[in-house]
Amino acid sequence: MKTVRIALMAAAVVAPIAAHALTFNFSVVASGGTPDGPAPWATLTANQNGANTVDFSLTNNSPGSTNQFIRELDLNIDPFRSGLSFAILSDPTGVFDSNTFSHNGVNGINGNKFDEDVEFNTSGSRFTSGKTVTWRVTGTGLLVSDFDTLTSGGNGSMKAMLHMQGFNNGNSGKLGPGDPVPEPASMAVIGLGVAALARRRKA
Repeated sequence: MKTVRIALMAAAVVAPIAAHALTFNFSVVASGGTPDGPAPWATLTANQNGANTVDFSLTNNSPGSTNQFIRELDLNIDPFRSGLSFAILSDPTGVFDSNTFSHNGVNGINGNKFDEDVEFNTSGSRFTSGKTVTWRVTGTGLLVSDFDTLTSGGNGSMKAMLHMQGFNNGNSGKLGPGDPVPEPASMAVIGLGVAALARRRKA
């Protein structure tokens, strides 16, 4: 009976692999000032949407009493692929400015090099508190796990970087994510380990 319970636990851990999701909570100040309100100040989720397609959703979690806004998001892609394409899925207030793919061509802080640069407006309609935007990246063989990787070059490698401006004290800051929510593939490995332990105990 005990072995059965362990096997069921393993199955429960392996099951989320179908979700293929990754979440970054931007809660670490990498440089500059500290945003107003509690961390995480922004949340990015990435979801596998069939073969070759990853959908993103970015939310500004700042308190409604502030005017701070998201200016830029930098991401890594490993392996980097040529022919990547970008499409806006939802931008209700028109905050997107531009998107660039460039293998180790996007400058971060401390010499870090990123592969995708998503820019948002600094005037007019800004990416302020409570707003959420979504977009899609497509490319041959693209996986959500490709974005769960560290920058190359520089010091203090980062998996992503977000630039937020307009703090109440006039400052701005570059933010990094805390530990990302595990990609389900990693959870599957843990689950397989539990299953193996169950088999060993049974033997």
